[in-house]
Amino acid sequence: MSSPPPDPGPQPSKKSRLSAFVSRFGSTLFLWLFIGGALVSAHPVPFFIIIFVLMMGGLWEFFHLLHMKHARGEAAVTMALSAVYVSVCFWSAAAGNGTDFAWFDLLAIFHITVAGFLIHMFSPVNPGRSHIQVMACVFAFIYISFLFNFTTRVSWFEDGRENLPGVVPGRTYLLFGLAVTKFTDMGAYIVGSLIGKHKMVPHLSPGKTWEGFAGAIAFAYLAAFVIVGLWGRGVPLLTPAHTAVLAGLIALGAVVGDLAESTLKRSLRAKDSGHVMPGIGGVLDLIDSILVTTPILYFYLEWIKP
Repeated sequence: MSSPPPDPGPQPSKKSRLSAFVSRFGSTLFLWLFIGGALVSAHPVPFFIIIFVLMMGGLWEFFHLLHMKHARGEAAVTMALSAVYVSVCFWSAAAGNGTDFAWFDLLAIFHITVAGFLIHMFSPVNPGRSHIQVMACVFAFIYISFLFNFTTRVSWFEDGRENLPGVVPGRTYLLFGLAVTKFTDMGAYIVGSLIGKHKMVPHLSPGKTWEGFAGAIAFAYLAAFVIVGLWGRGVPLLTPAHTAVLAGLIALGAVVGDLAESTLKRSLRAKDSGHVMPGIGGVLDLIDSILVTTPILYFYLEWIKP
């Protein structure tokens, strides 16, 4: 009587890939419905809630990755200052004071730097650790709070048209930027999963392939021209030439933003920043590419503005 063949163990299958894609698609659809509701309403409050929650969630996950969420108050201080920072910037812009926050950006960076040191001035210094905790405060603020606050700048960007009071004027440009960014991510994931063979940066992200990168670029241009074609009156500054340039820049920025967070997670031996969104990971996994693409969008719009 022959013995049964040995169990080869769990093997990757099309079913598991499909399950991961369905989870990712479900989370993405839920987020787009939530964000779409805010865009349709055009009221400042939903925009502020989304920006505030995502910023705070990203900061919390950052300190969790560093195992610092309870370390001498660094996380609490950084999150408190960031809450003040984004609130002042958003509602100052809503009051009609423009989106030039340069002076307040510098003031906030000054305060977070000093606060990081103050936390350690009245307690024993931890050799080999205290300086890292101080630098973590400053880096977290710049990497997450400062960069993500460009969503506030784009939300209140004015292209010269007359706007109704109490309405977020730059919502259509923000939709354009978010859609191109997320379609870039989607294109990289779909094409890379289907035909990806040539590794792009295996030391950072083994799943990234050059085929996926090509898919990211293609999906970015698809999203950009579809949005401008359907909603051209909402983004009058985006001529076909500007749309083409901006789509390419945003696509490259999205890839860089994704790999930047991969660098952080790889150095900390973490697969995802969190688990709040099935198929995506954490909040930081969601906004990593936006941290780079939204500043690109804002600076480009400021450059072409009449």
